[in-house]
Amino acid sequence: MAGGRTLVAGALARCAGGHLAHGAGVWRRAGFAGGDFVAARAGGGGVAAELCRSDHGIDAAGLAGGWLAWRRLWCDSEANPDASSNGIHWRGQKLWRLALFVVLLLWLGWRLVDLAQEIWWQPLYPWDAWTTWMVRPRVWSEWHRLLPFVDPRRWLADTTGSVYTIDAWTYPYTVPLLALWSTLAYGAWNETAANLPWLGVVLALGLGFYGQARLWGVAPLTALIFTWLLLSLPLLDTHVALAGYADLWLATVFGLAVIAFFQWARDGDHRQGWLALLLALACPSIKLEGMVWLLLFPPALLAARLRGWWLLALAGTVLALGWVWWLTGGVEFSIPGLGEFR
Repeated sequence: MAGGRTLVAGALARCAGGHLAHGAGVWRRAGFAGGDFVAARAGGGGVAAELCRSDHGIDAAGLAGGWLAWRRLWCDSEANPDASSNGIHWRGQKLWRLALFVVLLLWLGWRLVDLAQEIWWQPLYPWDAWTTWMVRPRVWSEWHRLLPFVDPRRWLADTTGSVYTIDAWTYPYTVPLLALWSTLAYGAWNETAANLPWLGVVLALGLGFYGQARLWGVAPLTALIFTWLLLSLPLLDTHVALAGYADLWLATVFGLAVIAFFQWARDGDHRQGWLALLLALACPSIKLEGMVWLLLFPPALLAARLRGWWLLALAGTVLALGWVWWLTGGVEFSIPGLGEFR
C-alpha cells in the first residue's frame, strides 16, 4: 500500500514539477508520522481497524498536500504564464538539457527498481531489525492485536502470556507500525511486505528534496542532479536494501524538517514553518535519539531571528558557558531514555 501510493504520487509529481513533488513527498512523510502516532495511541483493539484509521489520516494528509500544491501551481500559472519556476518548461531549452534530465530520471528509476528487487528477494537480514524493529510487528501480525511490550521484570511476573519484552522495549512504536501496516495488505506476516515501506520512504525523500529545491528556485535539471546525488549515496541505499533499521526514517524526517525550516527562514512562508515544526516534533516518535536532533532547532531558530548585537551576545554567552564548563572539568547528567551526558 505505502509503496504503491508513493509511486503514484511520484508519477504525478514528475508531471507537475516542483510544487506537486513537494506536496506528494513532504506532506506524505508528515502523514506517516501523524497517522502512526494516532495508531500507537489506539490501545489494544483490532490491529487492522487501528491501522485503517491511521491509513485514513495518511491519505488525508497526502491528498491535502497534493491539492494545496496543485492549487498553488494553477494560481501561479494564471498569474504569470511565463514563470519558469512552476513546473518543467522545456520550450526553448537546449536539447542536451532535456536528454540529461531524461537519462538521470531513468537512472534513478532503474536504481529504485534494483533496490526494490533487493527488498523482494532478500530475507530479513539486519541485526537491529531482528532484535528491535521487526519483533513488534511480527508479534502484532501473529496475534492480530497491538500487544504491549514491557520491561523484563514485568514480563517475568506476567502470567497471562499476553505481554512481550525486548531489550529496546522503550523505543517508540512508529517504525514497527509502519512495518506492520504494509503486511496488512498481504494478510499475514511477510518479511518482504514488512520491508516495503523502506522503499516508500526513500521515494518520499527524493520527491521532497526535489520539490523543495524547485521551490527554492533551482532549475529542474540542477534539482534533479542533486536529487540523483542524494539518492545515490551508498549508505542511504544500503539502508534501503537492508531494510529494517530506523535510521533512514529519522534521517528523512529530520532532513525534510531542516529544509522546510530553511525555506521558512528565507521567505517567512508559514506553511513551511508549520511543516518544519511537525516534522521536527515527529523525530522523537521514530527513535529516542530523535530528541537530540529536535533540540537542534531552538538554537537554529534563535540564530535565524536574532540580529546584530543580540546575536553576538547570544554567541558570546554560549562560548562563555562552554569555557566555564571546560574549566570546571565538565558536567555529568543523565536523561531518562537517552542515557548519560558527560
